Amino acid sequence: MKEGYVTIAIGSKYMDMAKCLQATLKKYDPGRKLYIITEKDLNKNKVFYKSCTTTFERFGSFPKIWLHEMTPFNKSIFLDADVLCASNPNHVWKKFKYRRRFIDSLGAYKRNYSFKDKFFKKFGKKLYLSHGGLIYIDRQKYDAHFMRTIKNVWYNIDEYLCGSGLTYQNSRDDQLIHSIAKSLHNNRPLPLVSNRVMTFVGKGDFEHPRFKPSWYACKKWYDVDKKWDKPFPFYHMFNKKFADEYNSMFRKIIDK
Repeated sequence: MKEGYVTIAIGSKYMDMAKCLQATLKKYDPGRKLYIITEKDLNKNKVFYKSCTTTFERFGSFPKIWLHEMTPFNKSIFLDADVLCASNPNHVWKKFKYRRRFIDSLGAYKRNYSFKDKFFKKFGKKLYLSHGGLIYIDRQKYDAHFMRTIKNVWYNIDEYLCGSGLTYQNSRDDQLIHSIAKSLHNNRPLPLVSNRVMTFVGKGDFEHPRFKPSWYACKKWYDVDKKWDKPFPFYHMFNKKFADEYNSMFRKIIDK
């Protein structure tokens, strides 16, 4: 299959969200299917999998790093299971195709890792934070050199952290690994706040944008003042505790 979406759903909570994502994608992008990766899809005999030391590394980092082997599509957009599609995403596909990369993502330039200055001093590379909620994969542009870098960063993470420790669930999370590897390859991600691709929805700012004449991208988390006159295609419900707001957003998208 040529193009489609991928998400990971390990556990009933994530499967429920994946089905909501699937329903919204069917509404706004019916021509592209969603493939849901479950635990049975994981190659647990892979040396990389056996090197995982936490539950998050096994079920979060591992499948995201090896998406190109698990997706059935030549070109894929991976979305976290807690993402919802709220408008036609064709322009997003066009953006990533135009960039012609094996692995691509959105960059959160208002945020960065605390060791970014030490990283630059040691490696001479500016550290870009690549967000893990959306990842573009083009298997036909497979880059063996980049994957060797991914493995090297994974197995030698302390060297690249420059004295800092692991922060997210005490794990080598996929976002950290991708950020370091892409920075070493001068692979600057697509700026999140200046492109109409994905925004974040949390408590108090979850209203569907089709009910507003204009609205803000990532206003609270990234402190951005950029206004848009069209809705973003993807909404990332970054705080899953707000179940009522997630359900409200889903119903507004489906019922519109």
